[in-house]
Amino acid sequence: MMPGMARTVVMFTNPIAGRGKATAVSRQLQDALGHSYHIEHVALPAESVNLDKLGAVGNLEAAICVGGDGTLQGVGEL
Repeated sequence: MMPGMARTVVMFTNPIAGRGKATAVSRQLQDALGHSYHIEHVALPAESVNLDKLGAVGNLEAAICVGGDGTLQGVGEL
């Protein structure tokens, strides 16, 4: 990574997964990563994801899926 470039993570979250626990987990992850990474949040369902916006994120280092198997499937179909 080039010096001065922001480290970016995209976090896909299904807010109703786990009876709402996914939201709490994503907040905990954000707190843990927030000082080292720029986090782009994407709420599912996948139909609402703006792929052009994700393409403009740039220096993407990782994607995190917070939810259940339906969340993972939705992200995999993007």
